[in-house]
Amino acid sequence: MSKIRKLHSTSRYPTTLLIRGADPLGIEIAKSLLEQGGYVIIIDYEGEQSRENLEELKDYKMLTLLDFSAIDSIEEDLRRLDYVFYLQHKATDFEEKIASQEFLQFSNYLDTVLDLTAKFEAKFLLTTAVKAHQMIVSRKQLDLNYFTGNEETHTIYTEFETQRYAESLVKEYQEKVGIDARVIRLGELIGKGIEVNPNSNLIKIILDGLHSDYLTIPGDGLESDYYIHNLDAAYGILKAQFSLNTKGKIYTLANEEEVTILSIAYKLLDLLESPKDIRFKEDDHSLPPLKLYKPAPNLTQIGWKPRVNFERALAQTIDYLKFGTVKVVEAEEVIIDDSEDTKQVGTEEDPQVQEVKHLKDKLKDFFFVAEEVEDEKPKDSSNEGKHENLDDALSRLIAERKSQEKARKGSIILANNKLRDKFKPKKDLTTFQKISLFVNSIFIWFQRRFLFLKNITVTDFIFGMIGFFAFVVIYFLLISPLFSLAKNLFFINGNINGLEQAMANQDYVEARTFNSGLKSNLIEAQERTEELQYLFDVFGQHDLYINTQNLLGNSVQYFDGYDEVLVALEPLGEYLNNYQPGVQYSFSRDNTLTISSDQDFSEQINSIKSNSRLMSVGITKIEKSQQEILDNFEKMPSEVQEYFFQDFENITTNYESLVFLDNTYKYLPGLLGDSGNMNYLLVIQDNSRYSASGGEIAGFMSITIDNGVIKTIDVIPVEDLDQEIGEYNISDTVYSQINLLSNEDVNSQNITISDLGYISDQQTYLETVERIYSLEQNKRIDMTVSMNLNVLQSILENRGELVFEQINFNADNMLTNINLLMGENVGEEQRNTIIVNVFAVLMERELNDIGNSHSIISTILADKSSAGDMAYYSSDVELANYLSILSSQQFVSKDVLEFGLNYDHETVTTDKYPVVTLVAKVHLNADYTTEKEVELSLSGVSNYSNSYLCTPNGSKGFDFSEVEDSLVTTTFSLDKTCFIFQEDDDLRYKVDFDTVAFDNRVDTLYNYSLELVKNNGVFANYEIEFTFDPELTVVPEDSNYTKQGDAFLYSAGGFEGEQIFKFNIN
Repeated sequence: MSKIRKLHSTSRYPTTLLIRGADPLGIEIAKSLLEQGGYVIIIDYEGEQSRENLEELKDYKMLTLLDFSAIDSIEEDLRRLDYVFYLQHKATDFEEKIASQEFLQFSNYLDTVLDLTAKFEAKFLLTTAVKAHQMIVSRKQLDLNYFTGNEETHTIYTEFETQRYAESLVKEYQEKVGIDARVIRLGELIGKGIEVNPNSNLIKIILDGLHSDYLTIPGDGLESDYYIHNLDAAYGILKAQFSLNTKGKIYTLANEEEVTILSIAYKLLDLLESPKDIRFKEDDHSLPPLKLYKPAPNLTQIGWKPRVNFERALAQTIDYLKFGTVKVVEAEEVIIDDSEDTKQVGTEEDPQVQEVKHLKDKLKDFFFVAEEVEDEKPKDSSNEGKHENLDDALSRLIAERKSQEKARKGSIILANNKLRDKFKPKKDLTTFQKISLFVNSIFIWFQRRFLFLKNITVTDFIFGMIGFFAFVVIYFLLISPLFSLAKNLFFINGNINGLEQAMANQDYVEARTFNSGLKSNLIEAQERTEELQYLFDVFGQHDLYINTQNLLGNSVQYFDGYDEVLVALEPLGEYLNNYQPGVQYSFSRDNTLTISSDQDFSEQINSIKSNSRLMSVGITKIEKSQQEILDNFEKMPSEVQEYFFQDFENITTNYESLVFLDNTYKYLPGLLGDSGNMNYLLVIQDNSRYSASGGEIAGFMSITIDNGVIKTIDVIPVEDLDQEIGEYNISDTVYSQINLLSNEDVNSQNITISDLGYISDQQTYLETVERIYSLEQNKRIDMTVSMNLNVLQSILENRGELVFEQINFNADNMLTNINLLMGENVGEEQRNTIIVNVFAVLMERELNDIGNSHSIISTILADKSSAGDMAYYSSDVELANYLSILSSQQFVSKDVLEFGLNYDHETVTTDKYPVVTLVAKVHLNADYTTEKEVELSLSGVSNYSNSYLCTPNGSKGFDFSEVEDSLVTTTFSLDKTCFIFQEDDDLRYKVDFDTVAFDNRVDTLYNYSLELVKNNGVFANYEIEFTFDPELTVVPEDSNYTKQGDAFLYSAGGFEGEQIFKFNIN
């Protein structure tokens, strides 16, 4: 790729301009930028030394190397510029006089670079030398032209004055043009790989010490200087450029300590082997008088700090100069060459050669070199022949450095010449210019008659009109549709999020507002997309256009259905937000909860009834378009999917709840009592006193609703009912289920209400409880709902703690506080009274805040229903149909393991719930019979009566080899066999048995399933291993297993609701 084409491509990458960057410091800076994926342009003179230094950057593709004279190409061809580094700190001799023409050339070049910086609004960094500023301050040479004797001479400039001018010009641009610039005054660079300055006092004294028995220092040796390791300098320059708080500031980049020549000499006596003494060059009076110098703030103020201390850096400089000068003398070269970065002392194979260091190794050296404890002393490889040629080599080195500076100046002069050539007028007129003159003469005639044309040229007018009409066409065909489309897409995303939140809060009015805006945005986006169809066709994306229009059209249909659903739900939202039941709690056995509301919601209930049809229509639209939208998304670009798909997927999670609302809506008026009073019975269970039915009954709440308003709430402890219930003609089915899990024989002569806890079938249990309550209280019950302490804990956890009897109840301390309130009056009646009253206080709080609480309460009740902590029953046919919708179990397995445990009906103080763990191994034979090993283990059971394991009839070969016979009782019913386990020492019970094959064939497949059923309210774990006969090909229906050899392992802690394992078998 040509350099011009590369410059044209800079807009895709962060672009850096590095002026005078073909030295070791510039190369370190360039490497860091290139490694970060940036594009770097290095401008320097094209000399042999520059080419050698830049050799290590040859593999970088994002690099362009230009001579100073290429500045005109940069102005014309550069497309982007982010950062400019102008390395002006280098000088062979700061006191060297510079001709006015050279100074002008330098100033023009810097001015051009600053113009370029302003044009691209880039960040600019100028490096100057601390030494130059120190000399200016110490000598007070603010202008050399006004000294005595200069009246008749031309203007005098020096190298350090160019640096002062550079800082001033940068400051002027920063103040008047507003560029983002900073100035870094750099200390003298030391370390391995530096560009050697033969005029440096440090370099001179080191070279003197390498080849002499004494060190010669100029003057009194008290001249001080600032130094910095070259890698620290590169790191500091980058930090200064990229930090946010350096704009318009001047910093010193050097080690903070000021070092004198004399102190360096003493350090060199310790580091060098040859010199033994220090001598002062008494006739050297070139140094200025000592004056206090205060440098600019150090870069440490913004967090930079040197990694390499001065002593280590000085040692590296000595090593580098020692072997660099040896190479110069031996090869009779004119400069010290370490550009390959391969020479270093200390390897075992060769004391002077080390393997090539890559960037990773150099960075390690940069960050860890300061932490080395001891410096290795390089072996002395000097010899007398080298001493003799040293002065000669240094002379050539100085000459070459001056040659390099002249080459740089020559390149800058050439660059300025090219810049001037750009502005020279062209004498020959082109054909276009001739035509322009002719047209212009006509245009002048019109200007004299139309004043509004007076201040513009004909070219401006023609191209202005062409541009205007072109803009109008482009605006209406491209810009306006694109902006409108982008606007609508942005609002679509916001409205989806708002709709999702409003639906979560069940605020249907606000949800409809968001949905209406969303629908409007989708329709407009569809129209704008249609206007941009030509763009899709131009880029060959007609299929994408069709899919986009289908996606938008299906989305309009989807949210149109949502709109109808929300319209149907508005009366329900109005009812929930406005209902104020006025529930009042009092610690009274007869009037625990009283109602003071006289509201009338017959209008809202009638609207709910009339909107049920609209609700179904909306759900149908949603169901029809939802899958099509998901299919459309799969064909869209990944960027569109990332921006919209997750939000839409979150909306679709409401689909199941909307379907549930749809199924509920037609029953809702009846549930709210639109045709007369509806009586609901809430059975409160204490599952810390666990039983097969879900827990011991603590009490009841009977709630009467008429036209959506609660009329009465009767709170009744279980002790208010007759405890002996044999007179109520209990069915044989009830006795059969009780005796299936009871330790004692229960009959009509001894049955109590507590014995109902042995009934594991929830429908039978709730039907029996409802019948007894209805007969006792002489009250019709339309629906019965059971609820245990887990529901209470979940509400406390999500809605905040509750205060009862001056004690704060929360999810963690509920059982402990119940025991605390019983005090010394420990008994079932006292415990039941406390539990019932805590539920009553909770009912008061949540009903009186139903406008805010209904969303989270409905979510909790739905979750607890699926977890088995709530159950429902109604003898009414229509309500029974509705309750079948609430049931989460859609599949019934023929192979079942039912397990649980019952408490002893005596212990009433407990502060924990029991935990039962089932461990099973199930092997399916080729004839589809199963072999099972099942073990139950119990923990946290302080009031244990028995535990049980039931399996469907058809099981045989029961083996209780690890359980005493006296502790196992086998019971039977029409459909299952149960094993009752009495308490033993470790509460672990194991049984092995076989089960006959069940007819589960579907076409050519055989479906095997196993269902786990635990008693409600008990915390349960399971670990099950399934193995199959090798003749069978097995595919599990889910992926929640671990494969171990031929076995499928399933495990879970605290499972809730149904747990069914399904396998498809060839």
